[in-house]
Amino acid sequence: MVWRKDLDPALKSKIRDFILGYGVGDSDEARRQREILRAIQTGPFKPADDSHLLPVREMEATGALIEARNRKDPEAEAKAQALLDQVRTEQKALAARQDG
Repeated sequence: MVWRKDLDPALKSKIRDFILGYGVGDSDEARRQREILRAIQTGPFKPADDSHLLPVREMEATGALIEARNRKDPEAEAKAQALLDQVRTEQKALAARQDG
């Protein structure tokens, strides 16, 4: 799930608790919810973070860099390169966490 940055934190918490708690536990209700999830061929949801968006952010930054180079716009090129470098730094940090 992707959140809008301006989503009310209380609403975000309520939605997150519902989604991540759906089908979890040993109660009759949790078992009923898991049956619904099985019917749509999925299981209980697990939390994720922004790292799932890194490939998309990398593609967008690369596209912006190519466009800036094609326009011969050094300022836009520097900005796009900085963004691409930031994404790649985040990718390396994520890989190090997964390896360690």
